[in-house]
Amino acid sequence: MKKTCVLLAALLTLSLLMTACGGSTEETAAEPETEAETILEENIETEETEAETKEETKKEMTSFTDFQKLTVDESKSVYDKNLGAFVVQYTDENVRYLADDVCSIGISGDGEASSMAGTIDMTAHPEFENGDYYTGIVVNHTEELYDGTYKVTITFGMYIVSFPCTIG
Repeated sequence: MKKTCVLLAALLTLSLLMTACGGSTEETAAEPETEAETILEENIETEETEAETKEETKKEMTSFTDFQKLTVDESKSVYDKNLGAFVVQYTDENVRYLADDVCSIGISGDGEASSMAGTIDMTAHPEFENGDYYTGIVVNHTEELYDGTYKVTITFGMYIVSFPCTIG
């Protein structure tokens, strides 16, 4: 019986030692997994931050002004070389804008396009004023224009006009 007890005690001790050794192997193996999990969590946080940034960018991009397209009287919409400005008449009513409204000019033709800032001239054509409303607009450009036939698009306030125009 003593032999059996000694053998049983030795077997139990061996089992405990193997478990202890096996435990430290598992802990060593677990450490890289923990590091991998940490790296994975950092990547997920980075991806979430990037996704949030993209969402914020998308939100900013969706804040474009919804311009109201005006019907242009193309026969009366020209580039006035003497004024150095685009003179645009439209047929829509109840159009209201201010001299300091944001104004942009887009010019395209012959496979090329450019855009530039514009300024509204409230005094060049006083006949456009109709009480608090306007029947046309005069827009000065900020960059040099070259002779040619173009499609001109002008945005001002919350409006947009587009018309063919010959410069020169």
